[in-house]
Amino acid sequence: MSRLVSALVAVPSDVTPLYVAIVLLETVLAVALFSLLAYAFYHRRSIPYLLLACAAGTILARGLIGTLPMVTVFDPSVHILIDHGLDIVLVSMAFGAVYYARRVTPTTS
Repeated sequence: MSRLVSALVAVPSDVTPLYVAIVLLETVLAVALFSLLAYAFYHRRSIPYLLLACAAGTILARGLIGTLPMVTVFDPSVHILIDHGLDIVLVSMAFGAVYYARRVTPTTS
C-alpha cells in the first residue's frame, strides 16, 4: 500500500505513519466539529455560532494544510507560518464569540 501511495504522490522520506495518522485523525475530527457547528449556526443564526463555526473551519484548514508538506507542495517552514497564522484566526474567533456573548443582554422567554 505504501508503494502505491509513494507512486501517486512524492512523499518525503521523513513523513512517518504516525504523522499521517495524526493529520488524518485531526482532519476527520475537524470535519465533524465544523459540521456540527455549521448545523448549529444554521439553526440558531447568531453571531457566536457563526464565529465558532468559523473557528472550527480554521481547525479544518489546519488539517488540510498539514497534509501539504506530506506531498511536498511547499516547504515545511511555510507550513508552520500558515499553521500559526490559522491559530491566530482561531483564537480571535473564539475570543470574539465569548466577547459578543457577554456583551449581549440575555433575553428571557
